[in-house]
Amino acid sequence: MTPEQLGPTPEQMNIRPVEGEVNEVNLHKKVPPATDSFIIDFIEKLRSSRLEAAMQNVMETSGIDPKYNEGNEDALAEQRQKLETMPGIMIANHPGRFDTLIVLDILKKRITEKGDVKFLVAGGQFYEFLAGIFGKDLVLSAERSKDPIGESVKHITENGGLLMIYPTGGQDTEFKSGFKLICQRIPDNSMVYAVQIDEHDLAMVGKEPADDAKHNIHVHEVFTNANEWTAELADSLPAEQNHKMTEHYQSLFAEVNAQKTYTTESPEDRRKREEQMRIIGELFKNARDREAPLYLFASFADDILLHDGKIAESHGDVDAICLRTDVEKIKEILKEMGCDDIEEETGNPNYYSDGLPLKITAQLGEIEVDIPILDFEEERQEPYYSITNNEGKKYRIYFGKNFFSKKSIDTTAGQLSTVSPLGLIQARLFYPALEGIELRDKDRRAAEALRDKFFPGEDLTDKKFMPEIVEVKE
Repeated sequence: MTPEQLGPTPEQMNIRPVEGEVNEVNLHKKVPPATDSFIIDFIEKLRSSRLEAAMQNVMETSGIDPKYNEGNEDALAEQRQKLETMPGIMIANHPGRFDTLIVLDILKKRITEKGDVKFLVAGGQFYEFLAGIFGKDLVLSAERSKDPIGESVKHITENGGLLMIYPTGGQDTEFKSGFKLICQRIPDNSMVYAVQIDEHDLAMVGKEPADDAKHNIHVHEVFTNANEWTAELADSLPAEQNHKMTEHYQSLFAEVNAQKTYTTESPEDRRKREEQMRIIGELFKNARDREAPLYLFASFADDILLHDGKIAESHGDVDAICLRTDVEKIKEILKEMGCDDIEEETGNPNYYSDGLPLKITAQLGEIEVDIPILDFEEERQEPYYSITNNEGKKYRIYFGKNFFSKKSIDTTAGQLSTVSPLGLIQARLFYPALEGIELRDKDRRAAEALRDKFFPGEDLTDKKFMPEIVEVKE
């Protein structure tokens, strides 16, 4: 287990009072460079204020107005009473650095009255900063501790304390192992207090004007016990257990989330998506005009196939696939669109192509376009990709005759062709199988979503979802 699996990154701050100084907070360390002016302002206020007064002041001046369990305030009062007194764990999603302000606001009464709240964090600069402010006893570093799980359990079971942890480790949306391991070692009736901070609301802070100078941040809280979580692990394989915990967390807020009528897209993401759509539309139209088949790949292809032609959100870059016979035409199209610096990748430690380009990469404004290149075997009438495994053995990955979708699709970016749903699943599954490594969380989720829509009831371990892997004998 890595430190990153257990807590937030140094850029995402948590503020804790020094042990023995429950109400007064003294800050003398410099703020980490990654911290923006909003958090710096928060620190400055804490230097000379009590925690509760500082929290109220920062919330007011920043325009953040948390809405806790809106419409169900009676249940919230009962839950908060348990949070303020019972030993256990508090978990929260981690959509951005401002979420820590919400967490502190929820915990401020327990911090000021009991002073037994401890954060489990990764280490490095983040740990040094917090420990220098609040004392090492109040910040548990997974990196420095010989047994971070054991110390967390001891804090709950022997000290009757509360442990705060971001179970995703500040990365992705999938839970890491730390939360599961702690749940398994604390009494069944220990509290697990689950918090969901609305990521759409949080994304708007500082990006769009708030109504009446207030950004409403909707926060939902659910009281549970540890046995409710460990029960989810029954009859599950070790590789599935973190996902089981993630699914249970999501189920706690499923009804609330189903009522949302907005996307989690920020104005910046919307601008990026619109620019990516423009580039995709122009690129594919030009490719059709030149009779150079191009197939949308990866996340954008997922979007279009899963959302009936709609590109739902922006992604890191634009991915498409072409055949080697069309590479020169595609390069000419990219140049005409304004890209003069087209890079060709001819090999890396994991791939080989006998000196031929494996991928072309172009930069169009702020948008990167990556186009992997497949070869085509006439005898088999199917595309293939060449790869080596970590032992240096060379393979051809044959994706079959149905790798590319047969028909173009009407989309919000125009007429597009994609890699087929089966091909998108195969492309994600083959490499982990070849190397004997675990499938990445985001790839597993994408493969499952495509399976559920296009192959309902089928198992991803079925051989149809794995391309044919043929070793190349030299």
